[in-house]
Amino acid sequence: MKPNGKNSGQPARRRDLFTDLAEGMTALAEARQGKRTLRTHAVAFRPAPEVSPAALIRVRRHLHLSRALFATCLRTTRAPSRTGSRAAPSPMPRPPC
Repeated sequence: MKPNGKNSGQPARRRDLFTDLAEGMTALAEARQGKRTLRTHAVAFRPAPEVSPAALIRVRRHLHLSRALFATCLRTTRAPSRTGSRAAPSPMPRPPC
């Protein structure tokens, strides 16, 4: 009986992310030339839900997060901008909130 992939008794190999990325880019180029068919998924656009400031405060307090940490989870800054417009999302990755 062949051992299955997960419990084969051998240590897991580390992924070579650059090689994986290069293969993906090559596959994308081939798909655009019609040489390969890639699996695709249709995604419907849904606008962001309307959330009141009071609801945001209620969620932050329920999660027991500081204003700064909650702002980081929302990918914005803690202080509102002086012009009243929303702050631009930061380019950093999202924390595990």
